[in-house]
Amino acid sequence: MKFLHNLETSSKLLVAFATVLALTVLLGLGSLSRMSDINQVSTQLSGTWLPQTIAALSLKSDLMELRKLEHVVISDKASIDGAEQKLSLALSAFRDNADRLGRSINDTKLKAEATELQRSATAYLAEHEKMMALAGQGKKDEAVAVLKE
Repeated sequence: MKFLHNLETSSKLLVAFATVLALTVLLGLGSLSRMSDINQVSTQLSGTWLPQTIAALSLKSDLMELRKLEHVVISDKASIDGAEQKLSLALSAFRDNADRLGRSINDTKLKAEATELQRSATAYLAEHEKMMALAGQGKKDEAVAVLKE
């Protein structure tokens, strides 16, 4: 300790400043390496997960809109003609978003689930066509039964 006591004040300040500078440089280099990791993860999120999430939420929204229009059509035969265009737009958006979701998935497990979703969507659309045909013929009770299946 006598060594530090014998140093001049300017030398002590220089050593303290150099130590603080060295620690700051080390902290900066560590931060830069972590920023690279953060950039890689955020790129993966924005490139992979975000489009899949948007497609899934759009699909959910389209399905809700489709179900709402089905209820409107079944409740009133006169509304079938007015809702026809809205239904075709909702069906088109539903199909487009289902296809977009299927294309955006790269993971094997998720791909299998997306394929199952596609099968379910196809089966749902077939039931939708049956229900719309029944509603068009004025068979409200039968159409409601198909809707509730």
